[in-house]
Amino acid sequence: MADTDFSSTPKESSSSSSAYKPLVYDLLNRLNASFARVHRNMLLLEKAGIFDPLMMQVLNRQSERLSRNRSVGIELGRGKKLPGIVTGMHGMVAEGIFTTTAAVGLAQVRGVEMPITEQMHAILHQGKAPRDAIYELMTRSGKSESSAFGS
Repeated sequence: MADTDFSSTPKESSSSSSAYKPLVYDLLNRLNASFARVHRNMLLLEKAGIFDPLMMQVLNRQSERLSRNRSVGIELGRGKKLPGIVTGMHGMVAEGIFTTTAAVGLAQVRGVEMPITEQMHAILHQGKAPRDAIYELMTRSGKSESSAFGS
């Protein structure tokens, strides 16, 4: 079960060690910093003439085809239920199954509306039909995206 404690203060682990639970925003900041380093290195390699952005796109598309998260989504779209899909993965992990719960919890704590993530959570963990989730998303009333940022 995913940890859904999103408070802004670290809590002590239930284990005997005094290790702190990592906070979701701390992990996201670390990930963002990693992406920034990768991007900076890609720019330097391109400047040196040894990086091809088109090749990177091809490699990225190839890895997407092999993605466990994508595989789970395809099987859900075919009407299979999550427990059966997970069993068929033979111990491999599709991170999105668990991070969707964390994202929904964090959004609720922060008061942020995340309709796509909420619908994905309903499909994964509440047995909602993907067709119903898509219908609800597509029939939502329109609103300005920039209003969420105070513009």
